[in-house]
Amino acid sequence: MTQKKKKTPEAPSYTEAVKELEQILGAIEGSEVDLDLLAGRVERASELVKMLKARIKATEMKVARVVEDLREASEKETEKEEAGSGMASGEEPPLEDTLFDGEDSGDHRDPGGPDEQVPF
Repeated sequence: MTQKKKKTPEAPSYTEAVKELEQILGAIEGSEVDLDLLAGRVERASELVKMLKARIKATEMKVARVVEDLREASEKETEKEEAGSGMASGEEPPLEDTLFDGEDSGDHRDPGGPDEQVPF
């Protein structure tokens, strides 16, 4: 005879676990649980809470790694841009380079009047 192996149930998804936990808590709060089943329900709720906490922690770690990778990539890109512009790291561009996007045409006429100069 062959022995049947017990299948370990697949862990529920995060959403499924939350729904199951909510059902258990609702049944306990509503006094719908048979006293003989209460210990089993509380035990299952505890397992679900531990599983949910572990998944949250794992997700936080993954997100932190992705954010750190993005930060490092951004810093490298900034360093490349600064190296290409001839500026030292942390050095700000000269003020005159930041005032205008293009050349100053010298035309400061008021759009309302043909030859009126706008005072600066």
